[in-house]
Amino acid sequence: MAKATAGAAGLRLLLLLPLLGEAPLGLYFSRDAYWEKLYVDQPAGTPLLYVHALRDVPEEVPTFRLGQHLYGAYRTRLHENDWIRIQEDTGLLYLNQSLDHSSWEKLSVRNGGFPLLTVYLQVFLSPTSLREGECQWPGCARVYFSFINTSFPACGSLKPRELCFPETGLSFRVRENRPPGTFHQFRLLPVQFLCPNVSVAYRLLGGESLPFRCAPDSLEVSTRWALDRERREKYELVAVCTVRIGAREEEVMVPFLVTVYDEDDSAPTFLGGVDTASAVVEFKRKEIGKVCVENCQEFSGIHVQYKLQLPSANCSALGVVTSAEDTSGTLFVNDTEALRRPECTQLQYTVVAADRPTRRQAQAPVLVTVEGTYMAEEPGCPLSCAVSKRRPECEECGGLGSLTGRCEWRQGDGKGITRNFSTCSPSIRTCPDGHCDAVESRDANVCPQDCLRGGSIIGGHEPGERRGIKAGFGICNCFPEEKKCFCEPEDSQALLCDELCRTVIAAAVLFSFIVSVLLSTFCIHRYHKNAHKPPIASAEMTFRRPTQAFPVSYSSAGARRPSLDSMENQVSVDAFKIPEDPKWEFPRKNLVLGKTLGEGEFGKVVEATAFRLKGKAGYTTVAVKMLKENASPSELRDLLSEFNLLKQVNHPQVIKLYGACSQDGPLLLIVEYAKYGSLRGFLRESRKAGPGYVGSGGSRNSSYLDNPDERALTMGDLISFAWQISRGMQYLAEMKLVHRDLAARNVLVAEGRKMKISDFGLSRDVYEEDSYVKRSKGRIPVKWMAIESLFDHIYTTQSDVWSFGVLLWEIVTLGGNPYPGIPPERLFNLLKTGYRMERPDNCSEEMYGLMLQCWKQEPDKRPVFADISKDLEKMMVKSRDYLDLAASTPSDSLLYDDGLSEEETPLVDCNNAPLPRTLPSTWIENKLYGRISHAFTRF
Repeated sequence: MAKATAGAAGLRLLLLLPLLGEAPLGLYFSRDAYWEKLYVDQPAGTPLLYVHALRDVPEEVPTFRLGQHLYGAYRTRLHENDWIRIQEDTGLLYLNQSLDHSSWEKLSVRNGGFPLLTVYLQVFLSPTSLREGECQWPGCARVYFSFINTSFPACGSLKPRELCFPETGLSFRVRENRPPGTFHQFRLLPVQFLCPNVSVAYRLLGGESLPFRCAPDSLEVSTRWALDRERREKYELVAVCTVRIGAREEEVMVPFLVTVYDEDDSAPTFLGGVDTASAVVEFKRKEIGKVCVENCQEFSGIHVQYKLQLPSANCSALGVVTSAEDTSGTLFVNDTEALRRPECTQLQYTVVAADRPTRRQAQAPVLVTVEGTYMAEEPGCPLSCAVSKRRPECEECGGLGSLTGRCEWRQGDGKGITRNFSTCSPSIRTCPDGHCDAVESRDANVCPQDCLRGGSIIGGHEPGERRGIKAGFGICNCFPEEKKCFCEPEDSQALLCDELCRTVIAAAVLFSFIVSVLLSTFCIHRYHKNAHKPPIASAEMTFRRPTQAFPVSYSSAGARRPSLDSMENQVSVDAFKIPEDPKWEFPRKNLVLGKTLGEGEFGKVVEATAFRLKGKAGYTTVAVKMLKENASPSELRDLLSEFNLLKQVNHPQVIKLYGACSQDGPLLLIVEYAKYGSLRGFLRESRKAGPGYVGSGGSRNSSYLDNPDERALTMGDLISFAWQISRGMQYLAEMKLVHRDLAARNVLVAEGRKMKISDFGLSRDVYEEDSYVKRSKGRIPVKWMAIESLFDHIYTTQSDVWSFGVLLWEIVTLGGNPYPGIPPERLFNLLKTGYRMERPDNCSEEMYGLMLQCWKQEPDKRPVFADISKDLEKMMVKSRDYLDLAASTPSDSLLYDDGLSEEETPLVDCNNAPLPRTLPSTWIENKLYGRISHAFTRF
């Protein structure tokens, strides 16, 4: 045994020294992505936007070049870029030809059937390579265009925010110690081109001493002098736009962030501290191997070279190598014979790390103490672990590079040619991993699976890019001296089946055949027995109303479910072949399904436990969405659509997708588990529980109010729920996604009372009966739909705003039914005549005013979600009322009873509202800004 002590390095003898920055090379973009809108029939010659390049030295002159293709969803190459050009000397992008409807349809067809929401192209800086598959900052940037399937709006209808700034934020990257240069241009060029009568002016707020200036004539933002990251890493400014339209003048303010990127202008340094740990360093032969001691420490540096300063040439038992990326050094045993000599029981070295460009150095002492006895010879064991083809012989022997003195067996998954093939390795942590590291490359016997070069690999396999085996079939073993590897099925050398074995197999086959015949006979008999019975009428409730009584056609696209009589439903779901997405695929064997959380006619959601989810050790509770056996291809497409949508979104207030099981079985979507279920149920359960309720000792058991969320709700809580949902909807709106069914039943409540917008597709089967008007198998949520959606089948972000207003009403009434006592088919004409729900007694005028704004008949007069979020933020600050849930259960049960018929449902009367109680201001502020801010951390 050996003990290693690293003073001022805290090392593990496996000395990892990660890279903190990148070496700057030449010109670079100030952003890695730009955004702009494209409208149908926008005239040719319309300027779109500028891209800017910053220089490393004053003499550099940028040249901009466009990639040849337009890309759509999932990096789909749509078409050669025939529409957009760039001025190579200025970086100005402009329309070369108008994008008409025929061009739109051409691009949509090539988008894989997904809605054509966004396309992008790539901009390169000469002399950067123009290979489109290698577009990475700093030498390449992407320009995203949001496709708007309508003409450019009238200038008078644009809001000040749309006249001033793009929808995305203003965030830039500037390298330190570089010449001053221009990195942004404020003016929105399409607006300037198409709205010449609109006057805009810009300025930056943040102090006169800042190193930035905005030119009043060109509106270009540039640096005044070279920046220094050691002085300041980020500059958080505010950009102010003043809009003048006639005599009217308005100001719009947005954040303006500049991040200073680091360069290697400081010497590498070892972190302080002394750690001692043990590792096996004695083996039966001279060998190369990593000595793994715990607690590896990091130091900063780029292009670092490592060496050992030896106190005595006779005791040079250790060596150090630098990784191929110049980012780490590995300490290894170089000569085990030296460790046997008495004078070498304590070895003291100095590790020297030198930065090659600057020649700066850092040093750390390493003390190695040799203990224990010399290991005996192992007759019959090969020099390389990779030679062994069976697990017993692998684990019985030691090999070159083994960390513990014994080889390790890696068991594969047995699924064709896979990267997880079975093999014998000195350490399964590093061999095979597809990378021939600095130690492995010193001797071919350490890890030929990664390092074999110039030899032959026999059997099913996929070779590595330069050397080694990338993927193999069955068991892969290697003979380094012969430069050969073999990948063969795991049962290739299995013993032949004896007489008893063959007898058992024959009996099992015969038994299976007999059972199959009996089952087939039984099924045929049942079929003929029931063939002449008349069909049973469906017991499913439908609305018996004349067709003309409804202003919408329920057989159209507005209804989610097609008729079961359609030919489409006669096709088996199993006939669909779902392409595997390696990024999201999760091993089906690592998923254990549990109880059902909700189900409908075609699908269900169950609680499940996932093992090693996203690389996280142990088990994680998740929710799994799946289809039932009676689902049709239409329902499978719905589930696939939700899968593809969730892959695109990532926000704290939107339910998170963890992965999917799409191969070798039914499609399962693995999503975030929400502890308290739907917001609708949570609000109703909260009213029943009251402030004195204790989850584990009360008279009734509830899954909604476990500690620490058992306290009574306050009005501030309700406003915060609405605010969280508005933030999530703002994000979806920015992503150009329309939910179409926003309601309290489709918002989940996670631990800590975090709101999660959910149910983009399949779980619409789980809705309550009175929420939809149905025809055949289709349902639509009438009471949450905007007027234009009901009458004209138009779904936009502004129709989601209408639904949000209904959701606000649900929150304030603690899960009440909207339009109580009014059947859905009567609601059409009522809404058209201007009827809106009245203000509940416990609802503030300000909150009710926001509801009415959301229910404006004209969509463009409703607020956007960004404005709604700001209004709710103001309400949270003002909130001081306490909503006593125990003392004020409404006498009108219609707000919460879903089982009443149309004849039994009178109009709602919101009397007996909760009484307000005053709480200290400090308590409210701590609640709002402490707990709520925690609710929005990343998960």
